[in-house]
Amino acid sequence: MSAGRREQILRASTTLFGTHGYPATSLRQIAGAVGLSKGSIYHHFSCKEDILFAIALDFVQRTTACLQRSRADAASPLAVLDDFLRSSVAAAVEHPHLCAVMRSECSRLSGPRQAHLALLHRQHLTLLADAYRAGVDAGLLTPVDPMLAAATLLGAPAWLPRCTEDPGPGDPDAVCSQVADLLLGGYRARR
Repeated sequence: MSAGRREQILRASTTLFGTHGYPATSLRQIAGAVGLSKGSIYHHFSCKEDILFAIALDFVQRTTACLQRSRADAASPLAVLDDFLRSSVAAAVEHPHLCAVMRSECSRLSGPRQAHLALLHRQHLTLLADAYRAGVDAGLLTPVDPMLAAATLLGAPAWLPRCTEDPGPGDPDAVCSQVADLLLGGYRARR
């Protein structure tokens, strides 16, 4: 199987699922978007659900890598959260269709596949909660439930593409900075 062709199928499927939804997207549309026949898709994936699962699994694996990189590079718990949040916001702004797929379409996966993704998601929450808890212990962060804080930090970037459609608030770096400042610094004015 050609890795390049597989990636083309995944990118086209992400755009189509993100734009039209998983149920409304056919294998024929996916094949047409990458210049293949419908039958050729089966050389790479056995069914449309395999494509959706591959998209979701790739996203989760990239999130894991981002978290691990943030933990390895950061000097403090706050820096871990800040680095992860900035990376997540940048990815959300750059890949709005992927966010739409992860937000709205993964519930269409079969039970075992949803359970697998839920387990990985829980691991992400735990890593972020541990960093948040360490930030609270160091006096750097507001003492709230670490799992709630982690869920907020993990989930907020996925909604950004909905909020930043035309007209957008500016360049991706400005969006990243503003969201990180709001989520990590709070909305209240400092007095």
